[in-house]
Amino acid sequence: MQQPLSPDPEESLTAELGKARAREAALREILDLIGQSREDAAPVFDALVHRAADLCSADAAGLVFGKAGDTAQRAASHFGIAPEGISMYVRGEVSMNPEVSIAARAILTGTTIHVPDMMDTDGYRNGVNHYVSAVHDTGSRSQLFVPLLTPQGGTGCILLNRREVRPFSADEIALVEAFAAQAVIAIDNAEQFREVQARLEREAATRAILEVISQSRDDDRPVFDMVLRKAADLCHAPMASLIMISEDRSHAVLAADWGHHDISRAFFVGESFGQLDSDYPHAPCLREGRIVHLEDLADSDLYRSGNPGMTALVDQEGLRTFLAVPLFSGGQTAGCIAVYRPEVRRFSRDEIALVETFAAQAVIAIENVRQFRELQVRLAREAATREILEVISQSREDDGPVFDVVLRKAAELCHASMANLSIVSEDRSHAVMMADWGDYVSGVLPIGGIVWQMDSGHANTTCMREGRVVHVHDLADSDLYRSGDPIRTMAVDRDGIGSLLAVPLFNGDRAIACISVYRREVRPFTADEIALVETFAAQAVIAIENVRQFRELQTRLAREAATREILEVISHSRDDDRPV
Repeated sequence: MQQPLSPDPEESLTAELGKARAREAALREILDLIGQSREDAAPVFDALVHRAADLCSADAAGLVFGKAGDTAQRAASHFGIAPEGISMYVRGEVSMNPEVSIAARAILTGTTIHVPDMMDTDGYRNGVNHYVSAVHDTGSRSQLFVPLLTPQGGTGCILLNRREVRPFSADEIALVEAFAAQAVIAIDNAEQFREVQARLEREAATRAILEVISQSRDDDRPVFDMVLRKAADLCHAPMASLIMISEDRSHAVLAADWGHHDISRAFFVGESFGQLDSDYPHAPCLREGRIVHLEDLADSDLYRSGNPGMTALVDQEGLRTFLAVPLFSGGQTAGCIAVYRPEVRRFSRDEIALVETFAAQAVIAIENVRQFRELQVRLAREAATREILEVISQSREDDGPVFDVVLRKAAELCHASMANLSIVSEDRSHAVMMADWGDYVSGVLPIGGIVWQMDSGHANTTCMREGRVVHVHDLADSDLYRSGDPIRTMAVDRDGIGSLLAVPLFNGDRAIACISVYRREVRPFTADEIALVETFAAQAVIAIENVRQFRELQTRLAREAATREILEVISHSRDDDRPV
């Protein structure tokens, strides 16, 4: 019988040398790809899987990701794996349970696992579904699992499969382990590149916002728009809102928004965004000054209860994950930035920190605009005071021009539509309108023709009778209007007046007149506006007193002149009393 030929040592050496060169070439190719793919590791993963399958003569290969805490693995690259198998990864059906998945065990233990024959395993013999399916459904016999290891632990695994029982050699295992190390390098490079890109994008966003802040001293809206756009872009969210607390801190107001509104608008800029004590997701952020992060808006009591605003956000806008970050000003919450995602995907710590930075920048814009507007208001008030004092100095004998400028400035600086000044009669029985300014629907009211009885309940008569400021927030919500008083009814129904302020003018400790200022909308006057009208009232008193003194002086001088004339006639008519 003929003996088998012994392998030629030279041929064996040449074959081994060829394999070594192929492996070195593959490693160089992967390193070259790593250098060329700093921002995307996918080409490296594809090359790794194909080279590993080729050099190890594997029928199928794949690179999957998963780590401690994950529930399922996800495939990053694959070769020769049946579509049904890939679909399982896509659907999240490949478990990270080490009792079920060998790949999961390799990742979590950080050790290479070599299975020479899947049929010769306890899992197959005990009928574990994963093992039985691997043998009978995919024909897997020899398998290799090499984990991708980082200082934080396993993050993934390279897996190779042979359909015949042919264990992997030590050299093949070492090669795949080298590929796994290269995969980790590619991942680290891509993460570092993305971190650098994210940092550069954030720095660029900050510069853009600060530039808009420097150019928008009198208007915070451009800053809000830029902040929301950058927050949404850098957090990969399609929609963001800036919500402010109302002046009376009773409700929220939508100050700005950015992003898609595919079906309808649930809220509009400038409108109420719900009460602060509501169950809306942003309300706790505004009330308590804390970050609110909801993974799924659809999984909330407010949505389940059918709340219109919440159902509009979820069902119409298609929004699911929600983040609200508070804005702080003057030691209290001033508003919040809300960011939304259509998919259920939590925001990362870095993303939350980024929105916090943007919130601080929005506060800078708010404070800048507030200071600018306060300066503008102060300058406008100082200019108004100078103008009034100048008119006072030029109108010693007539207080009418002073009243006109006082009423005009009071209405303009208080953003009011109308103003008038009424004076109480000498016997304090009634009050008469002495001047008015504004766009009365009924036309110019006759000066001196509008009379109020002092015992009536009107704001100006009450103001003068009791010597106090009278502030009616809503004229339609008043006893006079409900009782059908003709003057109050005309003010509301014909002139469309909403809010009223009456400020007394004092001579000594008695009110002698009243400045009344009216707004068409129901919007109460602020403490600063009331103080401003009180200042104007004091200036009007100066004008009244000046004119009174001037007229008294004129009367005294006229009397003195008459007396002198009489005495002079007497002195020239000593013998004849007829001229006297």
